[in-house]
Amino acid sequence: MKLMKRILIVIAVILLIVGIWILRNVMIFKKLESKVKPYTEATNYYIKLYMRDSNQTYETYQKENRYVSQIRMLAPNGVKERKYMNFGDGETFNTYIDTGEKKVATLNTSGVSVPSPMSVVNVFEGMPAWEYLKMATFSTIATEDWNGKDCYKIMLRYSPNLLYDENPELWYGYFEKETGLLLKFGMNEYEYQFNVVTDNDLKEPNIENYEVQ
Repeated sequence: MKLMKRILIVIAVILLIVGIWILRNVMIFKKLESKVKPYTEATNYYIKLYMRDSNQTYETYQKENRYVSQIRMLAPNGVKERKYMNFGDGETFNTYIDTGEKKVATLNTSGVSVPSPMSVVNVFEGMPAWEYLKMATFSTIATEDWNGKDCYKIMLRYSPNLLYDENPELWYGYFEKETGLLLKFGMNEYEYQFNVVTDNDLKEPNIENYEVQ
């Protein structure tokens, strides 16, 4: 009887610890979700994504319904840089491709643009309660400085809003505590600026330098 009582006490303690763990994670997720929400609604912003594994930068300048989205393939010494740019207004877009050897352009295209414009992602929003609970149960959270910013370092498991690498060591995300913005996930690093994009940032290159297709 005493043995059974001890077992029940141990089980109760374990369940209490797990419950506190889940509650703490949920509270942190909810706080980050709330802090980042105003940025997801921004209409004037600049986002830069550096993809370290492929040595590419992906940038978006957005002002109201106008945008330019570009990918630069940063080349090693002796190899020319490649650049892909899209300028759009929500209905049509113009694409400019510079391979380093040749420049081509396609104008007034409709449909899905590639590269498409990036937006601020709220990782913790828009998922069913059971998925949210599963993510909170299996994620680990620590506090760590990254690039001079106070962040939550989260081993983020089972988020439907992220693309995962096969290597679990790359499942760590760094979220700035002050803003809730995702600054790093795996090999990808993000930079943000808000209310800084001007018409000059959305100016298209000289079409005379491109072969129109």
